[in-house]
Amino acid sequence: MEYVLLTQHYTYNQITHTNYGIGLIDENDPDGVLIDAITDLSTNKNEVLHLIKLCNSLSLDPIHLRDIVNDFLATK
Repeated sequence: MEYVLLTQHYTYNQITHTNYGIGLIDENDPDGVLIDAITDLSTNKNEVLHLIKLCNSLSLDPIHLRDIVNDFLATK
C-alpha cells in the first residue's frame, strides 16, 4: 500500500482553487487501484505531503487513515 497526493481543482466565480487530499493505492496492482481517498483536506500542499510522508514512513495500516486525518484536521 502507498499513500499518495490527490489534487482537486475547482472554479468558483471565475477563480480556480486547488485542494489537496490523501489517497491509498495498492502498489502491487498494475493499474494502481485507488483503495481509499479523503479529499479536500487542505489548500496547503506541503502540509498534506508531510502527512503522506509520515503515513508511508510508518507503513500506516489503512484502518487508521481516518483517525490520522481527524488528528491532522484537529491541529488546524
